[in-house]
Amino acid sequence: MKPANKNRPIVILALAVLWAMGVAFAATDDDFVRVDAKGYAEGNRSETPAMALADAERDAVRQVLESLIIPRFIGPATFLLEQPKNYIRTSQIVHEERSADGTLLGIDAYVHRTALSRDAAAIVRPWLPNPPSVVTLIAQTSAAASPELADVTAAETALAEKLTTAGLRVLPSAKVRAQYTQEQLVERYSGDTEMQAQFALENLADVALVGEIAVLQKPASPDSPIETASAQVTIRVIRGHDEKLLDIKKAEATIHSLDSSQGMEQAVQDVAAKLERDLAIAVTLAVAGAEPEPDAIITIENLAEPEQAAEVFDAALNIIGAERMKPLLVTSTPPCHARFRVLSPDPAGTFLSQLTST
Repeated sequence: MKPANKNRPIVILALAVLWAMGVAFAATDDDFVRVDAKGYAEGNRSETPAMALADAERDAVRQVLESLIIPRFIGPATFLLEQPKNYIRTSQIVHEERSADGTLLGIDAYVHRTALSRDAAAIVRPWLPNPPSVVTLIAQTSAAASPELADVTAAETALAEKLTTAGLRVLPSAKVRAQYTQEQLVERYSGDTEMQAQFALENLADVALVGEIAVLQKPASPDSPIETASAQVTIRVIRGHDEKLLDIKKAEATIHSLDSSQGMEQAVQDVAAKLERDLAIAVTLAVAGAEPEPDAIITIENLAEPEQAAEVFDAALNIIGAERMKPLLVTSTPPCHARFRVLSPDPAGTFLSQLTST
């Protein structure tokens, strides 16, 4: 490859991850899950059945906790199991065996997943190797116009500030948008989960937050000087590396004000504040919720023109094959960069040596 400028294209390797999560309980609603659990207590005293019930309730909470975070984070969160009643709404004994040695119980328990997620995320966030990284794409919509994506929305800016304060690493939205044409942004906003997961990978982010804010301003009444400003936000939480839609978060706010612009600004700030905690929890658990397996994201920088990326892609295809390589993004403004994903290079060093010598 011979770029028009004097600088050789730069190859950058970033390790990526694939995620896998097993679920060992039945979902009931957004807040609670039903869990089948067992508990045992030794002895034949009057308090033995109660001790067995407490053990079963700990088992129920443990099952949900293990579905939220991977084993290496369970240690710091173990103390959550000491007070299972904090997370158990109800439990019903469905099986009981008593003997001279002890009591074995089987229970049907409803565990407060939302509360446990909140506490688990707060505990594991300091134990993560790096702050969870987020890329955002939030469109502004109205009844009279198509979604606006060219400019960073006020909701996106407000949300980025809140999530940064919560300890996440939020990629600068303006810098992210500058890599894309308007058509590419629309593709990533309106595309399926796979496309929105690709948006996260393209920006080396753990999670993409993609959604829209609908804004409306109108007089509170026909003769009133007071304006009503409302904002409704919907955010999809997508984990990049396994192309999984993890959650959908919604919030709305209404402000009455004499100043329409101040009212709308406050409404946007209010919905961002309402979403801050839930999104911080969702993103943290997206990172802490599964053990990563190595992929590689290859970045080629300092390209004189986008067409040069094709040479790199062809060289990579010859080395590893099409089934293990996925092109992600080629920027159009020189100096350009290209980025693609390699599935489980083995070993990564050998692959890079071959690629850079081609």
